[in-house]
Amino acid sequence: EEVNVKEVIFNSRIKKEVELDAKITVELKEEGIIREVVREIQGMRKKAGLKPKDNIMVEYLGPDKQIFEKNQEIISKQTNIKELVLADKEEKLITIKKI
Repeated sequence: EEVNVKEVIFNSRIKKEVELDAKITVELKEEGIIREVVREIQGMRKKAGLKPKDNIMVEYLGPDKQIFEKNQEIISKQTNIKELVLADKEEKLITIKKI
């Protein structure tokens, strides 16, 4: 459904066949979740009329909390989050506000 190519390796023994390793590793899945979260936060920021320089507080309620915790620095840097609040919940909910 979606392809994110990380690396292309050419093999001189292969003339016309192409192999695609479509295994989704834990790391690739996590990268995809991070990209989706950043995209969603940026979309919410735009919808709220906030500018990229505006500092925001994000509250995340939902699954994958451990991915947020592990990648908090990356997510915060890409979205200019100054405060991130995490809580457990079955359904995902992200809220933002300018601080």
